[in-house]
Amino acid sequence: LDIGCGQGRNLLFLALSGHQLTGIDIKKTSIQKINEIAEKENMLDIKTLLHDLHQPLSLLQKSYDFVFSLVTLQFLEAHCIHALLTELQLTTTIGGMHFLVFPIKAEPYALPSSFTYLPKIKELYHFYQDSGWSILEYKETVGQLHKLDDSGKPIQGLFGFLLAQKIIDI
Repeated sequence: LDIGCGQGRNLLFLALSGHQLTGIDIKKTSIQKINEIAEKENMLDIKTLLHDLHQPLSLLQKSYDFVFSLVTLQFLEAHCIHALLTELQLTTTIGGMHFLVFPIKAEPYALPSSFTYLPKIKELYHFYQDSGWSILEYKETVGQLHKLDDSGKPIQGLFGFLLAQKIIDI
């Protein structure tokens, strides 16, 4: 399950490796582009869902072995994050994993004001740990955005990388 799949770069790559995938995004043009590529390439194992992640997903009838969100959470409202992650945890099979990459609120980095959610250092680490998940890998490291600052240099920020496994049914 690709949360905030955009135009499907990761979704399409993983589908080429033989995985069944579902991509969720709020942009209709992105979902249409993925569907066009999937149809053209006869990629029958791709499903898409046009959805605003500020609203409940109602995916409880499905289960996923792997859920990932790569630099998407920062575009969501902070008050929606824990409910979204909890719902995703509920739809994950025991033994399934979540992989998240996200910018973190940290000095001295000034990330764009358009980022409506920036977790504190280790916030999502503790969220998963407190939910009974096993943290397989967690790191925070300086990285660069695709956006440029006023001088034309890539904007730097602190990014979290979380790989967690569901070990109990919550």
